[in-house]
Amino acid sequence: MSELWQSVTDWLGQQENLLLWGSLFSVVMFFGSIAVIPWLVSRIPDDYFLHEKQPPSKTFSSHPAILLVVQLVRTAFGLLFLTLGFAMLFIPGQGLLTMLIGLMLIWFPGKYRLEKRIIRRPGVLKGINWLREKRGNLPLRISDE
Repeated sequence: MSELWQSVTDWLGQQENLLLWGSLFSVVMFFGSIAVIPWLVSRIPDDYFLHEKQPPSKTFSSHPAILLVVQLVRTAFGLLFLTLGFAMLFIPGQGLLTMLIGLMLIWFPGKYRLEKRIIRRPGVLKGINWLREKRGNLPLRISDE
């Protein structure tokens, strides 16, 4: 057993840069999620989850080329948030909330049903509404399906 421990500590000693960058990434993600997630959560309309189908976006109703660019950027950020949220399950940060924000930015069939299923989880809804309250927003309302 001591030989295994020695080989693990030797390997870790050789990976100083990896450990340094991993630690730095963890700290940045922790503080970044504390700064960005409440702002994003506060932008969700309080009645977003009351509809049977996903309500249309009110932000961009212009030229199709602009809509395409906006969708591509939203999808890129959504994938980034999903990836970072998954990483935050193992490092400090708000992993589940970050993943939910990532899902909300991406479009795919059945997305709205999945969002509603996730938001109905008591811990998720409680956490989001706590963040919204801190920013002076009304709590999210959900339908009784």
